[in-house]
Amino acid sequence: MNVGAGFLIFPAALIAFFRTGPFTYAGIGSFWFPVFIFFGEIVVMIVVSFKVINQQAAREQALLDGAGATPDPSTTARTPVAGT
Repeated sequence: MNVGAGFLIFPAALIAFFRTGPFTYAGIGSFWFPVFIFFGEIVVMIVVSFKVINQQAAREQALLDGAGATPDPSTTARTPVAGT
């Protein structure tokens, strides 16, 4: 999302080269479009951050309550079994 927003804000750099048209300072291509992209990115990042924070809090609460405390198979040590 961040890299994409950087590319979408690029038209703002064209302000110095145009005197008329959509890429002027007050034009939709170089001023308003990057403004909407920037604030759209902020809104998306806030929503995603809150979602992740709530998931992490729920996971920690489940571990504290003892529910759902099954070990992750990828992190448990494997012990060799004789005869296999």
